[in-house]
Amino acid sequence: MIKKASSLIIGIVLSFSAYSQSIELPLLYSLRSDFYHQAAINGDSVHMAYSPLYRDELSSTSDFPYLIIDTISDRKCFGRKFLNENLIILNKKNIYLTLDPIFNFSAGVDLSDSVSSTLYTNTRGIKIEGVLGKNILFSTSFLENQAHFPNYVNTFIESNGVVPGMGRVKDYKNQDYDYAIAMASISWKATDFLRIKFGNDKDFLGFGYRSILLTDNAFSYPHLKLDFYFAKQKLKYTLNYALLQDLIRLPKGETPESNFERKIGAFHHLSYMPNRKISIGIFSGTILPQTAKDSVKNFYLDALNPIFLINPLINNPDYINKIGFNFSWEIWKNGRIYMEFSENPSNWEQVSLLTGFSTWDLLVPGLNLTLEYTLSKEEFNINFPKSISNSYSHYSQSLGHVLGSGFKELYVQLNYHYKRVRFLISLNYADRNIVDAQRWGFIDEDVSIAINENYYANSIILNTELSYRFNPKTNMEVACGYQLKRSGSDNIFGKTDYLYIAFRTSLFNQYLDF
Repeated sequence: MIKKASSLIIGIVLSFSAYSQSIELPLLYSLRSDFYHQAAINGDSVHMAYSPLYRDELSSTSDFPYLIIDTISDRKCFGRKFLNENLIILNKKNIYLTLDPIFNFSAGVDLSDSVSSTLYTNTRGIKIEGVLGKNILFSTSFLENQAHFPNYVNTFIESNGVVPGMGRVKDYKNQDYDYAIAMASISWKATDFLRIKFGNDKDFLGFGYRSILLTDNAFSYPHLKLDFYFAKQKLKYTLNYALLQDLIRLPKGETPESNFERKIGAFHHLSYMPNRKISIGIFSGTILPQTAKDSVKNFYLDALNPIFLINPLINNPDYINKIGFNFSWEIWKNGRIYMEFSENPSNWEQVSLLTGFSTWDLLVPGLNLTLEYTLSKEEFNINFPKSISNSYSHYSQSLGHVLGSGFKELYVQLNYHYKRVRFLISLNYADRNIVDAQRWGFIDEDVSIAINENYYANSIILNTELSYRFNPKTNMEVACGYQLKRSGSDNIFGKTDYLYIAFRTSLFNQYLDF
């Protein structure tokens, strides 16, 4: 025992003996896509299904502006800081630290709404990240926000009490919302075979824009993640234990405000790469309740089980289980096809399937295309949390696909970038069950709706955006865009004609295309 403890201490000390500017990549889809492309250009063999990803997994970042270490020294200080560098950089022998502001100042108008005033987002925050020694990474960020959203987003917020992906809200003015976000994590690459991460943030499992297994759709959560590598890095096994909660109050006890129902998320993923172009993964996710209705705290030891697929096989009726499969194949250097499949082991008819294709430098350099199709059967007790205390969700949002379940969706994104200019256009076309409109808050709960699996309404969302990126280190950009949403003849899922302009640092996904 003493010998093992001594070895651990020596390992920690040695981890400070050298310095490396490895950083954790944000989950923003455009940055993940750039990472996939850079790995293909390099010919790197990287397990990329489970994000966040890390800079030290790439042999070169020459075509990846966000991760390039800038060496330009002939610009004046303002030019360097505004166009190329982090705002504050501390670079010492055993510590590398950066500090940057995070902001989103946007304003717009909904042309289809003659009642609401100007729509806006006012976000101010700070992000600090760095490296201690060679193998310890840390990051922390805090954002304070006020916003007024299009009506369909306001409807969701009023019904669920959260801003999508951003947590609980408090009223600021009439349909203006005030909310805050705090995230932090520390990651230690203990050896070439083990990386340990602890923090309060999010994860994403997949190769595309959407995922049916695990996404960053919901609010951040405390979690412990362990990545194990075997068989000369061909196998990667991830254990992820998360503390989640439903926004359902327990009976009021001695505290001034009753607590929310808590639960544990145990996510296991085994990834196998027979070669650098093919990735095959098996996933299991289990939600285990930790608080009963009578406020008695239960703890299921199964939550700590590290053995793959054991929890679904136990088939405890109190658990919500999801098992799945993911596959990716780099069919050529600039193109990849991918697929995901998931099902509920207690009901084999509750299945979901996602297939996708992404390509870079299509026809001309800088033109990228993503095409995805998702089919999800009805599974009211597994994905969407409305009025369900134990579900595959966190903070009233699905941990799987953004739309929850019971839908078909086609997603197409085409974006073109030339130097610092970028143009993006995307289309979401979805068939959604009419019952889902009530679960999302678009139809009042008192209205009686007959469940009919063939009763669908289509939803169309078109996004266009033109942006100029000033600083790739923080994705600081000015952008103008237009969003159109229609949903059936009576717009049962809401509608908008949102025209906006923004000055922002774009580092996080926020899925408002629902």
